[in-house]
Amino acid sequence: MAHPDQIGPYRMLQVLGQGGMGVVYEGEHTSPVHRRVALKMLRPGFQSAEMLRALGRNRDAAALEAKVR
Repeated sequence: MAHPDQIGPYRMLQVLGQGGMGVVYEGEHTSPVHRRVALKMLRPGFQSAEMLRALGRNRDAAALEAKVR
């Protein structure tokens, strides 16, 4: 499976990990601010409302942890 060079406004730098649910990429966002991000791309069939809620909770927890550092 070919990995994308770009997903939306994010340039993909490398694959951080992959498993049965999908692939996690390290990405770079340069506009309007420069930052590195992790993008989790789900495989088809894993995009249920419950899974999206769980990913939202993970995102919120990561944002809180980053704020504490």
